Amino acid sequence: MRKILRLIRNLLKCMKTGSAPVRVSINQIQYDKLYENKNVLITGGTSGMGLAIAKKFLSLGAKVTITGRSIDRLNSIKEEINDTNLFVVEWDISKQDLISKKVDESISKMGNINIFFNNTGIYTHNKFFDIDEKHLMIL
Repeated sequence: MRKILRLIRNLLKCMKTGSAPVRVSINQIQYDKLYENKNVLITGGTSGMGLAIAKKFLSLGAKVTITGRSIDRLNSIKEEINDTNLFVVEWDISKQDLISKKVDESISKMGNINIFFNNTGIYTHNKFFDIDEKHLMIL
């Protein structure tokens, strides 16, 4: 708002003094199209926060790929949402040897990836600071 007021004051000053005309351009952000032409990959997108984020990105115009371990669950979500901008990829993210293949599969569905949202996690009874990389590989 301050910027607009400053621009108006400067324009009025130029008009009074007869100085060179000032060109002013004001744009408004259209939030409902903020992510149009953006491609989003969301791991763990079959429930909870991942699914909610996927729905929000879709409502803002993005193409979205969600991943999950169950192809049946993924297809059920795709059918329920019924949006041509929603893609699904069956992917157990704990299998590190599949990462490149699954990322490539996601890219082939959308064209590229502009936003990556990692929503996967693990559950363990151990305390956070007692977990090391060796322990994670066992999980």
